[in-house]
Amino acid sequence: MAMKLCFHTLIAKGFCCFCGADLTQPLVPEPQTQEDPFEYKKLTLFVDLDHTLIHSTRHKDLKSGKSVVRTSIRPHCIRFLESMSKLYEMHVITLAGKGYAQKIVKELDPEERFFGGRLIARNKLGSTDCKTKKLRKLFPSGLKYTAIIDDRWDVWDYMDNVVQVRMYECYWRPGDPGKPKEDDVLLHMERVLTEVHQRFYSNYETSGEFLDLKAIIGEYRRSVLKSVRVVLSGREQMEEDKKTAVTDALTIFGAELQATVTSDTTVVIEMAEDKKIRTQAEGAGVPVVGLHWLRAVTDQWKRVDFDGFMLGATVPVEEKIVEF
Repeated sequence: MAMKLCFHTLIAKGFCCFCGADLTQPLVPEPQTQEDPFEYKKLTLFVDLDHTLIHSTRHKDLKSGKSVVRTSIRPHCIRFLESMSKLYEMHVITLAGKGYAQKIVKELDPEERFFGGRLIARNKLGSTDCKTKKLRKLFPSGLKYTAIIDDRWDVWDYMDNVVQVRMYECYWRPGDPGKPKEDDVLLHMERVLTEVHQRFYSNYETSGEFLDLKAIIGEYRRSVLKSVRVVLSGREQMEEDKKTAVTDALTIFGAELQATVTSDTTVVIEMAEDKKIRTQAEGAGVPVVGLHWLRAVTDQWKRVDFDGFMLGATVPVEEKIVEF
């Protein structure tokens, strides 16, 4: 009997823990049925908690004197999970403690519609700074059909299937004056991961090939600033770690770095004021933007228009610099 296709990633003793497929037998594709994962068109998505979906802070309760934890949910989180649950089988993978993680998941997914109880916390990962060591044992079939969303790339050994998001922090509490800053990151990640899903199945339907999501996500990332030629001005005045973060981000998203402004330079990013380079850029008609343009690019995973990010001669550069 031909073995049905199985693209789940959690396996025990040669059998899929979700559909029961016997993965010890040779794979012989058979026509799609309702039990075939391609009928449902779902891939796998590993989801981080802290600083990706939520931010928790510890406070001292003024009345009781006890330490309490307050958790802020990232804007658009539930919409994101609702949308992704239709395209991916989602697992929470977190370096947080199991008890804390279970409470957060219960808050986000009380009816288990999104994660279905699929949670791997620090106790199973066996590490406080790496998520890949034990996962290779827990998911022996590999992560070819798995996407990952996390605010940290390093804990995944910089694998190409990681969709890194800006760290979410929120210290605003109900009753505080004003409102927390708006954060649209998860709306953009919804678009990115929907596109990743579409590319995977579109390729399968046209070629019959199962592409590794590392290839799809890696190519997606590099295409964002492909053919964009960038000059960084004022880099000599910046701290080494910040220079590295900026140059790495540009390279990862496919930009080409140039040492000086030329006729084919696309944009100048001003890390600190450099009047000489700004004059060269203005003479060549090259836009000059602040680091907030690059942050918008990395937040949205798309090439953002320069309008709204331009640095005019009357605008101090420090007003346009953001932490990157």
